Amino acid sequence: MALIVQKFGGTSVADIERIQKVGQIILREHKAGHKLVVVVSAMAGVTNSLISKCMEVSDLNSYNHMQEYDAVVGSGEILTSGLLALELQRLGLKARALQGWQIPILTDDVFGSARALSIDSDFLHKLINDDIIPVITGFQGVTNDKQITTLGKGGSDTTAALIAAAIKADRADIYTDVVGVFTADPRVVHDAVKIDQISDEIMVSLGGAGAKVLHPRAALAAYRYKFDMRILSSFEDDEGTLITASRHPREGRDPENFNNQTTMENRIITAITSNKNLLQIEITFAANSFAEIIKKFASAGAVVDKVEIHEKDSVSLIASLADKNKLEVILQGLKDCGKILTYEVNSNISTVTMVGYGIKNDNGFCFEIIDLLAAHQIKIKALDATEVRFTAFLEDQDTEKAIKLLHKEFIG
Repeated sequence: MALIVQKFGGTSVADIERIQKVGQIILREHKAGHKLVVVVSAMAGVTNSLISKCMEVSDLNSYNHMQEYDAVVGSGEILTSGLLALELQRLGLKARALQGWQIPILTDDVFGSARALSIDSDFLHKLINDDIIPVITGFQGVTNDKQITTLGKGGSDTTAALIAAAIKADRADIYTDVVGVFTADPRVVHDAVKIDQISDEIMVSLGGAGAKVLHPRAALAAYRYKFDMRILSSFEDDEGTLITASRHPREGRDPENFNNQTTMENRIITAITSNKNLLQIEITFAANSFAEIIKKFASAGAVVDKVEIHEKDSVSLIASLADKNKLEVILQGLKDCGKILTYEVNSNISTVTMVGYGIKNDNGFCFEIIDLLAAHQIKIKALDATEVRFTAFLEDQDTEKAIKLLHKEFIG
């Protein structure tokens, strides 16, 4: 018997028929003797619809606006949790729909992209011990002064992972519309293959580099608090991909290779992903104004992935495309008050990232990539490498071509 958190995404609960199918999945795991906690997203399309309605009535450029924004966009999950709890009761299970504030999931007050501070697990454990399945709204939290917050993009994944950490679950199962993690996006690389098992460290890198299958905050929670996760489909009978602290033999843990000095530290590429949801921002600023600019970005909850400081009071930033509107408001405000002299926002930028092992220590790897992409007329704007990740910054139109070339060359 295991304690499992099950999270169902928007496509898995898109309508009543799919909610009933999810009910059967939960019933099957319950009959197998597992203790369950369920986390749900809003029905597919509902959150985007709620965001659009907010933008029809507000420019969302103040703290007070964002407070009410979170109250609106976090409401979609309430509908799903109630409907699924009713379906589980129809199937003969004891279930209770819960919102984030009822547990509570305590967060800071960065509305629109709040960070969790704590989760009270006592209430959940009481329900679990009484054989009641909590059906929790993903994406939601609450501040100390009882304001509803949302956790930002991928917030339901994050909710599930943090609850798994709080209740010390054995595993978190993330149900989505794909059967697992692939070596590349199969819509781009048709011979990409599903990875049966992958390390939590590699999954953190893959998620952080733009892979849509699991939000990086959720992957980081599993890595930090050391519980297994599975990525699997609610539509197909497949074991999915297991994310675990123990590595797959493909990633260099085959005991037969441990004494082979040619393979113990060899470069191994596990998967490739991309991220087109980026902005490049070029700024020239007044003397001694850089710290204030960054502080403004941080206070708005904007995510900045990369900072390059140049001579003559200029800087280049890579930020999230989702923050474009709020960043442009901040930039124009800083320009109006003389803190910024000029700025340019460019959305024609993407990253292609390879994850694996032995990357930074392979002195020739960088040159292999440069030669390969240059031979196919792909312009590289910048490169960045760590021990487990290599990222190339490219123009948007070259992204898919680069993925196909790199997958063929380094994964096969």
